Amino acid sequence: VLRDSCPPPQRAFAAQEVAPLEGVEVQPLAGNPHVWLSEQPLGTDLAQAEFAARQQSSQWRRWRPLLGLVGLWLVLQWG
Repeated sequence: VLRDSCPPPQRAFAAQEVAPLEGVEVQPLAGNPHVWLSEQPLGTDLAQAEFAARQQSSQWRRWRPLLGLVGLWLVLQWG
């Protein structure tokens, strides 16, 4: 579990209506938690692990401009 890999003390920020987790020191947030999150200096990277963006189309990257020009030429010819 992720909690086991975090060094103690473990702290969490949560809205007051959220039940505290076992073994985690919860610091209540005053106001809207979404506003608090947007005000933090560091961004939150939600695209991690299996949700990370994959670069599977790297083999087509060098052909992309040429394919775009061919597509534009076809549209102009048929249009």
